[in-house]
Amino acid sequence: MMLHPESRGRLQLSAVIITRDEERHLPACLDSLRGVADELIVVDDHSRDRTRPIAAAWGARIYARHFDWSARQMNYGLEQARAPWVLLIDADERLSDELKQEIRTVLLDPGGCRGFFLPRQNHVFGRWLRHGGNYPDYNAVRLFRRGCGRFRDQPIHSPLELDGRAGYLRAPLLHDSYRNLHDYYAKFNSYTSLEAEGMRRKGRHFSWPRMLTTAGGHFVRRLIWQSAYLDGWPGVVYCLLGLHYDLVRFWKLRERGMNTQVAMRAVTTANTEPACE
Repeated sequence: MMLHPESRGRLQLSAVIITRDEERHLPACLDSLRGVADELIVVDDHSRDRTRPIAAAWGARIYARHFDWSARQMNYGLEQARAPWVLLIDADERLSDELKQEIRTVLLDPGGCRGFFLPRQNHVFGRWLRHGGNYPDYNAVRLFRRGCGRFRDQPIHSPLELDGRAGYLRAPLLHDSYRNLHDYYAKFNSYTSLEAEGMRRKGRHFSWPRMLTTAGGHFVRRLIWQSAYLDGWPGVVYCLLGLHYDLVRFWKLRERGMNTQVAMRAVTTANTEPACE
């Protein structure tokens, strides 16, 4: 089990993990942090399974917080960190042995960088995907000096804004993404709704050409230009699911626009109706 921070001497690295019902993934994630993270911080969205007991058994500091936006949950976790460096890792991710060694090396000599992108290797439908833009998946700065990074306050795909230069590590961060379609669609509705709301907040409006060109362009780029077909049927199916994802998020943007128009018409009608004498 992970030693408590106080028993390891001076803190060097805090690992921050966001959880909700992650008893299946969390043990492997925590085990991969052994010997690298001096402090474990778990921000839990009121899990109903054994997530909290598992985290407690590893000596993690556990904070209960209702999940609203991922950025806010992450920023809350960052505020609890005490070590000079912070590693952000999801419960369904784990450090490869090569990445653990690379992290130890850059913590000793970051070379002027205040943060680092980690290359995710995504495991989807039973296969590590190496094409279609899935590897190396440098989706965000994950390792950085405490106080030098904070997530922008937006509902989904919020970037970490780093005060300083970021470097790139080479060893993979292993991501157990989706075992099957049930796992994929368990998050699908929430994610597409957040995407649509994010587009609406940015002032974007639905249009058929924009939906079709965006969805079609993403699909062709992943499948053909980035050679997703080389990953076999998991790669092809994942591209098709991405196409579906794009279409649904744009359609939800359309629904939001229609609801706004109906509400505005109702207000206009109420304001123009003659008063009763």
